[in-house]
Amino acid sequence: GHAAWILDLVGDQGCVPRGDTCLDALRDELLAAALRPAPREGTDARDLFAEQVLFATLAGAPPGALAPAVEALLALQGEDGGFGAPGDASFAALHATSAAAWALAEWRAAAGG
Repeated sequence: GHAAWILDLVGDQGCVPRGDTCLDALRDELLAAALRPAPREGTDARDLFAEQVLFATLAGAPPGALAPAVEALLALQGEDGGFGAPGDASFAALHATSAAAWALAEWRAAAGG
């Protein structure tokens, strides 16, 4: 996931042409992972899922293709607004929430909203 972010950044800055990177393959891998049913009870699993949605979006996955994953991500949001596992107030839960918020913002921008 993080590799897709870096490749997106270097492409946007004109350092390396996108076609000379593996970003499209990473995008497809991240999209497939985000759409695959998986257990998401724990904070670590929720954080990984949020990052899959985020980095797939940054790598250029079509917003419509990611819509089911975005819906699944929103379904994980707790009553407190966070995306960590219920009752988890650790740094990992904060990271999961930050990744989810960033993913949702990027996805919405990519969707034109």
